[in-house]
Amino acid sequence: MTGPTLKQLLALVNRAERGVLLAGEAVILRDALTALDAARRSAGGLQAALHTERARVARVRELHQPAPCGNARCKEGQWCFGCDPDRATCADAPWPCPTITALDGRQEPAGAPGSAPDALSPTEAATHATRPAGDPR
Repeated sequence: MTGPTLKQLLALVNRAERGVLLAGEAVILRDALTALDAARRSAGGLQAALHTERARVARVRELHQPAPCGNARCKEGQWCFGCDPDRATCADAPWPCPTITALDGRQEPAGAPGSAPDALSPTEAATHATRPAGDPR
């Protein structure tokens, strides 16, 4: 069952102003105000959480920025500085990177530049095996 409408609550307020509010009507008004306050508090918490998440996304976007390709033969390519700050070509960390693609809500097709491979080749597996722990490259 739904609560009273705004029009019904305003009618109760009018009755209260005139001094003719019945006890049952006062209970309805009190319950509606309590529910309104709870909804306001809940919405305030959601607003704070939304603000926090937007700030986190903004910090990630600050790290993942496009940079011009360092390959002299490449005229239009860009690479993601946040994904691979030690390299400077669009072949190493193409833009948009998977992180930005995910934040923008797009999906990259499997095998697309910058998308995660289904399996590593033997050469890639050996390269990954020789990297220090925590090295994302």
